[in-house]
Amino acid sequence: MRRIFPIAICSLAVLLSCAEEPLDPAVAERHIREMIAKMPAPAVTVYVGAMTDATYLPTYRMIAADRKYLVLQAMIYILEADRHMALLTLTDEGKKVFSCEKNRCSAPVCALEAGAIEPPVKVGKEWHVAYTVRSVCDGPLYAAFRPLADRQFVRPQEQQGKIVLEKTADGYRVRIP
Repeated sequence: MRRIFPIAICSLAVLLSCAEEPLDPAVAERHIREMIAKMPAPAVTVYVGAMTDATYLPTYRMIAADRKYLVLQAMIYILEADRHMALLTLTDEGKKVFSCEKNRCSAPVCALEAGAIEPPVKVGKEWHVAYTVRSVCDGPLYAAFRPLADRQFVRPQEQQGKIVLEKTADGYRVRIP
């Protein structure tokens, strides 16, 4: 009995010193929500100015019919292209919605949200967490740009993702595998 008791205490001490704290699912969820908040939302893209692609003309006509965000002006002659092209401009309301870089403007019509978040799985010294991101497309902006969103394949969808959390001295380091 005298020999078994010290051996049992030593083995229990070794087991407890090797054991790590489990990752709290709330910590993993917080990191995933922070990462999703930084992701760009699905957006439609419009090129302001002379329309070089005539196949988009019916789509832009449907959107510009109410003259709320876009205005499709009459056909103008472009000397460099040696042809007539429709001119597309933004209204004041459209300038608030779209963010433009030169003549390329984009407007987010969907929002991203976290779907199912699976429990963390320990792999070596890391925690692997699988999650689902959903794009929610509804509201007046999506309704206004629905023809263009359908043409540019911007629609509600779900995407699977995975992050790896590593324990550091001041918290967790997040990386995408």
